[in-house]
Amino acid sequence: MAETQAISEMAEILSDSLFPVFKWARTGPVNQNWACVLGEKHFNKKTHPSDVVFYYDDPYSKARVYINVDLKSYAKGSIDTRAVQGAIRSLHVATECANSSAEWQDMYLHSGFHTRVHSMLFIYNHDDEYDADFDLIHRKCVVEIDALPEKSKVCVFGPRQVSELATIANDLELFISRKGTHKYEFFYPELSSKANLTQEWKAAATIELLTSNVFVVRYEQSDSNHGAVIYYRSKGETREEFMYLIDYLFHYQVVRNSLSIDIRLVAPAINAVSNFDKAKEQFILACEDDDAEGLSSILDKMKARGVTSIVKQYSESEIGMRNVS
Repeated sequence: MAETQAISEMAEILSDSLFPVFKWARTGPVNQNWACVLGEKHFNKKTHPSDVVFYYDDPYSKARVYINVDLKSYAKGSIDTRAVQGAIRSLHVATECANSSAEWQDMYLHSGFHTRVHSMLFIYNHDDEYDADFDLIHRKCVVEIDALPEKSKVCVFGPRQVSELATIANDLELFISRKGTHKYEFFYPELSSKANLTQEWKAAATIELLTSNVFVVRYEQSDSNHGAVIYYRSKGETREEFMYLIDYLFHYQVVRNSLSIDIRLVAPAINAVSNFDKAKEQFILACEDDDAEGLSSILDKMKARGVTSIVKQYSESEIGMRNVS
């Protein structure tokens, strides 16, 4: 499962292009080994690796969240249970150690913040030939170590999830550019027990949001109005799921002051757009609202369309030439 240097760099290049779109920032050195401080507990490991570390500020707590990322660039035949389980186990112990390591914290953390440390396994399929059920492989992985530190987690992004994130990042970057603005943010509703504490247009996508099926992006359209673009990652095979989505948009007032609401279907079923249009009609019929005309005018702002899927592929020779220069 040996990788050439160029192949191993492909996942790093991809992560550098997509995570800034989600308002994650990079901190500290890349491809760094640091000493294990829990050696006996961690199977007498000498060091742990940090391929890259990103951070963002949590919208509800203002804690600064750090993501220690293990970047894997695998061909189809290298993605198996043994490889994935080994990578997940390594990340669990690294996450525990990072919470205790003064060396790691000195390299990556900023002073003056409450912090949380998570880890991410990021698996990029560089030959774009992987067509198996990665979730089945992930479910087979058993990590027999102590529980992670409180409020820390390890998230696994398999080839399909990485491809979807690349597609969303590419689409969002183009969408915002076409709207002629650089002001956008990821939407977090005001909750009864949690207030959104971020400055306007600053909210990043949390790691929880990136693993969800729905996330909302607000962008500036004028001084007092905004637009919204919603990325929807489920198939859209039923009207009922779109009824739930529409209800969510009304309940959390995403529709308020929105001049337009674009529903972007990331991996839609063939009948998804038709189901969405039928769901809008059904939503009006189901509402006991005297102002059906006003409701209809709001729903008319909602347009659904599929997102063009992209495949990020890199040339080994091109990367090699770049390294030489």
